[in-house]
Amino acid sequence: MAKEGNGRKLEGMIAIITGAANGCGRAAVLEFLREGATVVGADKDETSGLALSNELPAGSFKFIAADVSRASDVRHIVDTTLSSYGRIDILLNQAGDIRVMPLLQASEEDFDFMVNNNVRSVFLMTQAVLPSMLKVGKGVIVTTSSVSSSTATPMEALYCSSK
Repeated sequence: MAKEGNGRKLEGMIAIITGAANGCGRAAVLEFLREGATVVGADKDETSGLALSNELPAGSFKFIAADVSRASDVRHIVDTTLSSYGRIDILLNQAGDIRVMPLLQASEEDFDFMVNNNVRSVFLMTQAVLPSMLKVGKGVIVTTSSVSSSTATPMEALYCSSK
């Protein structure tokens, strides 16, 4: 795990970061790498994920195009990580999505989209990595949220309720 005195808190650790291709997820990838982790990044945005992968040193980052609201994609992420690195030390549930609209204009499909991307994905990823973490007796799972989970934001009723 992390080595004393080297200043890199995540040295030698294997991390999965969802929503890795853009925004906060991309920033987390860069920070985890700076701190010494090897990162498997998953995102639906294959173009941005591959571009990020091409910017980074070989062997430090593996991109997997995946929709973390789908159980089969989640299983692929976890299986690929375990077969490539043998373990998962950290899961950062960063993936999320937003649709901005008045609540009365939102459809059931809009609701399902938000819940699948912002809630179901966390459930699936966490459930999928836990067995490997429990097997070795340790691991870290971080799930990000939003200020919108506690503060109403105009036109974002679906988003707020999913955070």
